[in-house]
Amino acid sequence: MIIEEGVVAAAGNWSGGKEVMQLLLDSRGADVMITEEVVMAAASNWHCGKEVMQLLLDRRGADIVITEVVVKAAAGNRHYGKEVIQLLLDRRGADIVITEGVVKATAGKRHYDKEVMQLLLDRRGADIVIKEGVVKAAAGNRHCGKEVMQLLLDRRGADIIITEEVVNASLEVGK
Repeated sequence: MIIEEGVVAAAGNWSGGKEVMQLLLDSRGADVMITEEVVMAAASNWHCGKEVMQLLLDRRGADIVITEVVVKAAAGNRHYGKEVIQLLLDRRGADIVITEGVVKATAGKRHYDKEVMQLLLDRRGADIVIKEGVVKAAAGNRHCGKEVMQLLLDRRGADIIITEEVVNASLEVGK
C-alpha cells in the first residue's frame, strides 16, 4: 500500500521527483492516489515541477483536479511557476479557474517574475477581475511591487482603482 505522504514526497522531490514518481506509477499504477496535495507538491516543485506535472497529466490526467490551491502553488513556484501554469493552461485550459485569490497571490508573490502575471493576463485576461485586493497586494509587494503595478496599469489601467488602502500598502513598503 502506498501512503499519500510518500506520493507527496515523490512529487515534491526536487532532485529526482520525476524519476521517483515515474517509478511509483510504473510499479503500482492505480494504487498511487493522486490527491490535491500530490498535485500541489508537483506544482510547487522548484526544480522539476513542470516535468512531474507533465508526467502526472500524461499518465493520470483524468484523476487530476486543478483547484485554486494548485494554481496558487504553481504561481508561487519561484523558479518554474510560469512553465507549470503554462502547462496547466495548455493541457487543461477550460478547467483552470483564475480566481481573485490566484491573481492576488501572484501580485503579492515575494519572488515575482512578472512573466507569471503576464501569462495570466495574456491567456485569461478577459476572465480576470482586478479588485482592490489585487492592487493592494501589488502595491505592498516589497520586492517587485513597482513592476507588478506597472504591468497591471499598462494592461488594465482603466480597471485599477487606487484607494486609500492601496496607497497605505505602498507606503508600508517604504518603511
